[in-house]
Amino acid sequence: RPEVPEYYPDITLGLDYFDTRTAMRRMPGVSGSGDDPIAASVSINIPLWVRKYRAGVREAEAGHRAALRAKRDRENTLGSDVKMSLYHFRDAGRKILLYRGTLLPKAQEALKAAETAYQAGRATFLDLIDGQRVLLEFQLALERASTDQAVRLGELEMLTGRDIPRRVPKKKE
Repeated sequence: RPEVPEYYPDITLGLDYFDTRTAMRRMPGVSGSGDDPIAASVSINIPLWVRKYRAGVREAEAGHRAALRAKRDRENTLGSDVKMSLYHFRDAGRKILLYRGTLLPKAQEALKAAETAYQAGRATFLDLIDGQRVLLEFQLALERASTDQAVRLGELEMLTGRDIPRRVPKKKE
């Protein structure tokens, strides 16, 4: 623990010189009148409030510890936020691949099969509409996953303070 200067006496020595040639005139009958005086001074400051100083030191140390804890807490929160954003970013990418690679092609095949069955009279109009509804829901879910991935990428850039290169998953054809 560093020593605080307020705990020790403070001694000040001073020496002043006054030029009286222009400021004062000789006064008749006063000895040394008109001479340039020199003044010496000594000042001692004795610390009487040691408890007050100790309390100030304890308060400063407590503030420093609190600042360190706040910094560590912020670092932990930031690390956690980065991990969660990265998890959601990857999850959105996984969903994009699932919709593009599996679910949308299957929904398109099911819709074509429903159209063929409807034209042949083996399916109802509601079956055809249901196939279109499923395809539209998957297309909407794909767009939501793409949007979520872009939002999470923006979060990651904000949290890290850096641009993150974009790599868009290719469509399977």
